[in-house]
Amino acid sequence: MSSIDLPAKTTLAQSDDVMFERNIAITASKMREVCVVTTFREITGFIAGLDKVFVQVCVSESGDQVLVNRTHLVEVQETGNELGGIASDTMRRRVEDRVKTFAAVSKSFLQSH
Repeated sequence: MSSIDLPAKTTLAQSDDVMFERNIAITASKMREVCVVTTFREITGFIAGLDKVFVQVCVSESGDQVLVNRTHLVEVQETGNELGGIASDTMRRRVEDRVKTFAAVSKSFLQSH
């Protein structure tokens, strides 16, 4: 295994916001369905956006957009399903239209960091 030379003051730990945003970007870039568990409910859908307060989720069954306050987020778990798994062509296009831009932005972000 090769070694990497790091500056003496480099730390591996990141702030919780940085880790959270990176992990959301990784998940969103895959355009895979997730189950978002909050302190109030579970939402199954695709990640469509992120800001300092909310994660935006596009619900798989309806294509509706839901804002989830980051402070209420308990877990984000990939279901393994992809957009192609949505039965209705109309619904699949609706969901894809709402998530593809954030997926592309997430991929660019990950490549630059």
